[in-house]
Amino acid sequence: KYLKGIERQFDGWLMASKIHLWKAMKPMAIAGKTKGSTEYIKSLEELASHVAKMTGTLSTANMGITPTTRNVMGTFLMFAPRYRMATYGLMADVVRGGVRGDQARRTMGSMLFAGISTYVIVANRLGQTPNLDPTDGKFLTLKVGDGRVGIGSAFVSMARFAGNIFETSMEKPEDFVSLNSSDNPMMKFARGQLSPISGTGWDVASGRNFIGEPTHGGA
Repeated sequence: KYLKGIERQFDGWLMASKIHLWKAMKPMAIAGKTKGSTEYIKSLEELASHVAKMTGTLSTANMGITPTTRNVMGTFLMFAPRYRMATYGLMADVVRGGVRGDQARRTMGSMLFAGISTYVIVANRLGQTPNLDPTDGKFLTLKVGDGRVGIGSAFVSMARFAGNIFETSMEKPEDFVSLNSSDNPMMKFARGQLSPISGTGWDVASGRNFIGEPTHGGA
């Protein structure tokens, strides 16, 4: 009962954010286009896609993915599939043209600047040295007590993935054929995207969890 109320509030605020984002971006999307024209309609469709990706609510149903496939994706293949597909779609749109590409570049540029600027300012105020090396496990983190706390999201995980791919290709390219997720950056990234059920299965089968700690019942 109480969880349903929390869910409704979350969905309500999310819907409100999408509506206001649409209203704010619509004038830019339709600027110079004749109302009702093919270009006008296409621009609004691209804007709708962009807003969905910005808010992590990409519609897999509209992509033609069947309910059964969506259930399998969410249960076994990927943790938060709509959010992750929306994030990767937004990053892919950066190299596209039209309204979709233009808005993606604006959004990614703004998020990159705001996120890194905030992190650097906070790190300096705390007397710590900012870590902007995506190949380092301490990337975009701050020391808090005995642990480290940092910026999360699929965007950061993709930056880490790109950094690890570059580092491995330069220093140990043989790791790309390793079956150990601790060595192979591609397997490590894939493992980090798995749903809880599949992730736990991998932990048990390999005998170690994602960060290398031993698990019981390892094969």
